[in-house]
Amino acid sequence: MSSSVAIVVEDELSDRIARRLIHHIRRSWTVGVRYPLKQLAGGRDNPRNVREMRGLSGFGQIKSNLPAYNHAASNRPFFVLTDLDVHDACPGGVWTQWMAGESRHPNLLFRVAVKEVEAWLLADRANLADFLEVPESLVPIAIEAVADPKLEIVAIARQSASAEIRHAIVPPAGSSAEVGRSFDRKLIQFVRDYWDIDTACGYSRSLQRAVSAIQRFSFTPPRCRVEQKHR
Repeated sequence: MSSSVAIVVEDELSDRIARRLIHHIRRSWTVGVRYPLKQLAGGRDNPRNVREMRGLSGFGQIKSNLPAYNHAASNRPFFVLTDLDVHDACPGGVWTQWMAGESRHPNLLFRVAVKEVEAWLLADRANLADFLEVPESLVPIAIEAVADPKLEIVAIARQSASAEIRHAIVPPAGSSAEVGRSFDRKLIQFVRDYWDIDTACGYSRSLQRAVSAIQRFSFTPPRCRVEQKHR
């Protein structure tokens, strides 16, 4: 199969998680293009970017461009990763909601984290507890029953023995923010240096299914078009 895979993610943390999964499971693969493309000029202040959902983070731009990714998968593998948190569906129903009537190309891997990619990090309970400097008993066992994994990590970090962890992950008193300013940066560090994917699979079915899908994946090359010669 082609050794270069395009990834489609909602944010930087999802990007790092997708790359770790690919490197862990299929070491011969390399990540080519990351979609949606990086922030375009003007960001959210540019009406065209907002109107066309160009270069903006979140699931909306993935949903709006999914038909194009599905079509492009005829020529190269695509790995699309999104969260379940804002969707009123089971993981298997998200594709149907977004792509009613259109079948998924076999070269496109579409995976939904239950309920957010942060849950896949919570699933590595012992390592996350060590990283946050808290007792492992503070990390829930029923990961996929956690209503908001991101806020769960913040709540756990509040009890950290490390002032640095608390400052990075927990928003300051009086702030309207849900997470600390360095929340993503710290969790990206965890993904890079601590995250044990095999252990985490034991606590997260959606992660285990994503791993299995990557393991089973086989690229289907495009059919060559043979021109008919007219006599």
